[in-house]
Amino acid sequence: MKISVVTKLLLIVPITLFSLASIACAASEKKDEHKSSGHKIASQPTQKGAIQKPAGYNPSHSSVLEHTPPEKYTSHSSVPEHTTPEKYTSHSSVPEHTTPEKYTSRSTNGSLHRNAGNPKENVIVSSNRPSEWHQAVANRKEFWNGWANENQARVQKFQATRAERYGQISNFWLGKNIAQTFHSDSWFAYRQNVIAFRTDRRLEICNQVRFYHDDLFAAQWWAGCGWSPPVAVVYRNPWWWWAPASWGSLTVFLAWGNPAPIDYDFGVNIVDDGQYVYREGGSPVPIAEETSQVTQLADSQSQVLTPIAPGQDQSGDFDPLGVWSLVQQEHGDATMFLQLSVNKQGAICGAYDNILTGEKAPVSGRVDRATQRVAFRFGNNQNTVIEAGVFDLCQDTASCVVHFGSGNPQTWLLVRLPAPNMPNAPGPTASAN
Repeated sequence: MKISVVTKLLLIVPITLFSLASIACAASEKKDEHKSSGHKIASQPTQKGAIQKPAGYNPSHSSVLEHTPPEKYTSHSSVPEHTTPEKYTSHSSVPEHTTPEKYTSRSTNGSLHRNAGNPKENVIVSSNRPSEWHQAVANRKEFWNGWANENQARVQKFQATRAERYGQISNFWLGKNIAQTFHSDSWFAYRQNVIAFRTDRRLEICNQVRFYHDDLFAAQWWAGCGWSPPVAVVYRNPWWWWAPASWGSLTVFLAWGNPAPIDYDFGVNIVDDGQYVYREGGSPVPIAEETSQVTQLADSQSQVLTPIAPGQDQSGDFDPLGVWSLVQQEHGDATMFLQLSVNKQGAICGAYDNILTGEKAPVSGRVDRATQRVAFRFGNNQNTVIEAGVFDLCQDTASCVVHFGSGNPQTWLLVRLPAPNMPNAPGPTASAN
């Protein structure tokens, strides 16, 4: 049988987080291309706490996985300056060489058909929907059309200056003594630059996603995911799982009292030099020990839970933390999505959905009350653990660290997506920005 070039490409291109562990381990053997969790690492640091510039370092491609040719990776990861939103969104989640038919096979209860090739179709297919749902969809489209008109110029400017801005922040720690740099004037300026870059990166992701994947983690998604138990009482908001949590409401839900939040700002107040992890105000910890702590926390939750929406009385055992896109810091498409929730005992649960591969899996982990650290896995993957701070999961953008077993950790971003607003439904809804 003759195999076309497109078919061959389809067999090798889709990359999911489940395969990143082996990739990262292989990449760590390439000393000349060595990279840390979003901060640059020396291949052979000359002194503890000082980061040297690795040979062959190219800041414009510093967050691209080593096996990926930069030219191929960036060919579809962002909107060209001359491209209109309408043109971009017709194929925003599919590589240019991939046919949309590859990603149209999955459905939920026969009413929702995922189509990464044309994401506009994902929210307009309906069956037996109430009038409130149709109003929510219409409101959602109107909001995002206005949002795009207001923010498109800023997104395009970010894409035009991305490489230069990312190069500046990714080079900051090179040659510096990390512990002595915290709280310096240059560090405060660097922190502001990182915040500004991540804010613009979030706008880029929101511009790409808009309302095209609103069916993810809605009521019918859970009904068809394959592991969620049947629910007798139907909650009136099909997007309950999208709702964000505020720090105040979350600490009340967890019965934590009124603790001061701990900010897990990876790359800013938590930095590694390739051997040790430095925390602002703390002692350096070997990377292997840090990864072991995160792994133990994730594994301490042995039972996989499914977040169930509360009944009409508004009481419930789970609190949603929202829907997030898991993306690389510098650039790349939004293809991996997470719904995160927590129960009153601190167990992290939710779900993962990869819109390119159609892969779905439950999330399982835990939040530690003393450190406010969150660690979780998804599916049967035993090599990759994601670490974040629970306070940061109450924000619109959260940096996180992906631990690849014995490989070197990498800093990624979690971008929270604004929740659809169901008319006459109880419960909080996300802010627009």
